[in-house]
Amino acid sequence: MRITRGRLNLLLVALLLGVGACQSPPPSPTQQLGFRSLPVDASLVPLSRSHLAPDAEAALNLCIVPTSEGQIVGGALLASARDVAKYMPTNGNEPELQSDGPVWLFQLTGTVFTPPGAMVNPVCMVRGSARVWYYPYDAAGNPRQVSGIQLPSLSLPPLTP
Repeated sequence: MRITRGRLNLLLVALLLGVGACQSPPPSPTQQLGFRSLPVDASLVPLSRSHLAPDAEAALNLCIVPTSEGQIVGGALLASARDVAKYMPTNGNEPELQSDGPVWLFQLTGTVFTPPGAMVNPVCMVRGSARVWYYPYDAAGNPRQVSGIQLPSLSLPPLTP
């Protein structure tokens, strides 16, 4: 049987619909998101992959690297870059986090290939159209051993379908 473009599209739609029917339930507020079990910050608005506002979609697209194995598992709009320390390990010396302006923060799991190199379990921050990658965890999901590291106290909300 010859597969035409139309049949291929129907097959892809059927596969996608089948995958959607088998999705696992969203994580509970204390379920591990990425690597650490921390309570999800209930004050943040969870993002829906299927109903993103244009600004959320633009920020999310800056953090998606098509050639990577990593996937975005959580994210939110933070009122201030200074709040990033609540959600990822920092050392307090990051100049881009010393701002009161809003930022998008996304947690990824897996390996992400970026211009500086491969990162495992990175965090992506977006301010306007500028993206900054952070590599705060080792491959096992433990905070990297950096002098003066401050550990997070909360988790970003997981992305919903």
